[in-house]
Order: sequence, then structure tokens, then C-alpha cells
Amino acid sequence: MIEEELYSHLSSEIDYKIYPMVAPADAIMPCLVYTSLLNQDVQALQGDICYSKAKLQLDCYAKSYSQVKALASIVKDALYKFKYYPHSITIIDDYEHDTKLYRQKIDFKINT
Repeated sequence: MIEEELYSHLSSEIDYKIYPMVAPADAIMPCLVYTSLLNQDVQALQGDICYSKAKLQLDCYAKSYSQVKALASIVKDALYKFKYYPHSITIIDDYEHDTKLYRQKIDFKINT
């Protein structure tokens, strides 16, 4: 599964906690959350699967804007070392009023 490979890679590259889909309420900040947005098999005319493509989202969370920007930069650098090279990387600033946390949402696509 691509999520497991991404988790394994990021765990070896960064020194922050990484969670699937949602961070627990007591998570130590800063942290990273990964979510699979799309997994799609691409088939040849004969019906064989040529490759798979995926769209993933990484959410960086921190208590300050400077911390979240620094984490997003580290994560982006780690993504470029992933065996499935990311493309169409988009980074969006966000702030969650309920949790009082800054967030950098990193969306990207990969072909496997």
C-alpha cells in the first residue's frame, strides 16, 4: 500500500510524529498527518494494469506559523527523496480555530 510506503519513508526522514488521517487530541506538536485522497489503477487496452496513480495529502500541524512552515519545508524536501517522485505539489496555509493550531496542507500526486 502506498500509504505504508510513504509512512515508512517519512518516518526515516523526519523526527516528528506521523499519524494516519487524524492526530490524537493529545498529540505532541509539531506533527504530521497523512491521508490518501485517491488510489486509481490505470489500465491498458488489453485490461492489464499499467500503473497506479495516487493523490495524497500531508497536513503539518504546529502551535506557531514559523514552526508549521519549517515542518512543511522539511516534509517537502523528504518527499523529493521518496522513490515515487511527487508531482503537482500544492501547499496551502490554514489555521484551525478550534484547536488553535497552524496547518500547512500539502497535496501531491504520484505514479507507482
